[in-house]
Amino acid sequence: MELAAHEDRTVSFAPAQFAQLILHNPKPWWPRQMGEPHLERLTMSFREQGEVTDEQSIDFGVREMTSELTANGSRLFA
Repeated sequence: MELAAHEDRTVSFAPAQFAQLILHNPKPWWPRQMGEPHLERLTMSFREQGEVTDEQSIDFGVREMTSELTANGSRLFA
C-alpha cells in the first residue's frame, strides 16, 4: 500500500496475514487494586527503500470482562 504525502488512511492488519500480531500467553491487565497492571508494548515502523521513515510505540493492556447471574440472582463479574 502506498500513501501520498500528508494522506491519512485507516489501515487494518489481520493476524491471519501477520502472525507477529498474535499474542501468545498474554498476561491480563488488572486495575491496580485487583492485581499487577501488566501492559504490552506495540511498536510499528514504516520503511521506504529499507530505511525507517516513521516509528510509533504504544502501551496497551489485554483484558476481558464477563458477567453472569448467580444462583441467588446476584450479578458476578469476572
